[in-house]
Amino acid sequence: MRTRIPEIDYPAHLKTMWQKAIVPREPNAPTVISAFAGGGGSLTGYLMTGFLDLLAIEWNDNAVETLRLNWPELDIYHGDIAKINVDEILDLTGLQSGELDILDGSPPCQGFSTAGKRDFNDDRNQLFHEYVRLLRGLQPKVFVMENVSGLVKGKMKLIFVTMLKELKASGYKVSAKLLNAMYFYVPQSRARLIFIGVREDLGIEPSHPKAESKPITPRIAIGDLIPDEYDDFPEWLKLAALNMDAGNYSSGRILRAFMKHKGTPGGSQIGRAHV
Repeated sequence: MRTRIPEIDYPAHLKTMWQKAIVPREPNAPTVISAFAGGGGSLTGYLMTGFLDLLAIEWNDNAVETLRLNWPELDIYHGDIAKINVDEILDLTGLQSGELDILDGSPPCQGFSTAGKRDFNDDRNQLFHEYVRLLRGLQPKVFVMENVSGLVKGKMKLIFVTMLKELKASGYKVSAKLLNAMYFYVPQSRARLIFIGVREDLGIEPSHPKAESKPITPRIAIGDLIPDEYDDFPEWLKLAALNMDAGNYSSGRILRAFMKHKGTPGGSQIGRAHV
């Protein structure tokens, strides 16, 4: 029998989760290190569920600036992940190998993505090996790794199989499954391949969560915003977003919605909108 997923008050839910993200951590809070941290999306999710993020690793200047603005007390390694070694990470976090609860990371996926050229030899594909290097040195209890759905399509399946072998050879029981963020309180259709690994000595089988929410429309997500209170959130953009159905965020549909309410004949001005 299919489990019924209840309706939620999304703005209230988001406010509740944000409050959970900013409260002081408990002394025994589970720990996480965020590799390829980007602007902090996954990191914020961990904070919302009670984790203590010990370190974020990111090389992109804009992403690091975003991290520092949102999380000024967060320790950040701003640089090439290939240039930080395990001993440095242990010194920065005060951990011993094997003590970390979760190593999280999303190695760059441009070479695998169906939105790109799907270049088998894209240099960015090799950054996965840096993640494995840290995994083997830190030996966290669990790792979570994200990548695009294109990794299990066509010729890229060869890389997927290699990844799976490398992760298992690092001493972990590993499971990989495609999940879509729109079933987990995110107002966006975003299918991603999620690898979950549990260290073999713990004797626990990795598993993936079942859907937790119905798709959330932009109307539900931002319908309570008042343009007069947000000078950088123009009325036309709100109206465009409110007309989009949950999960239906194709570039063509977004462009048509924006053009309808912006009144511009082309996409060049849309690209400069305050989003």
